[in-house]
Amino acid sequence: SANGVACGYEGGILRNQNTLNWDKTINSNHAFGSRFHFNSVCSNDNNNYFIFGNNGKCSISNDAGNSWLQATSFNENTIFDAITLSSTSGIAVGENGKIFRFSK
Repeated sequence: SANGVACGYEGGILRNQNTLNWDKTINSNHAFGSRFHFNSVCSNDNNNYFIFGNNGKCSISNDAGNSWLQATSFNENTIFDAITLSSTSGIAVGENGKIFRFSK
């Protein structure tokens, strides 16, 4: 499947619905009313996505990236990468060697 979600360091979120074109879901520098720096996006299906970034910021989509909710942060720890273990949980790694388990 060519469906997917991409995030940018300046806070932009793009989604693709099985086409050659990417649609902006959230413009850069406008994520949730302030500048977010995103580092990683993960999913294990084409419906539930998690995006992580600096200062512990996290965003969740339950509808294939059409809409996004700001989630609870990781205690201000920057998250560099994450993987999903299921559609509702996963592991995130951050600064200073911190490892977090997350779930919706």
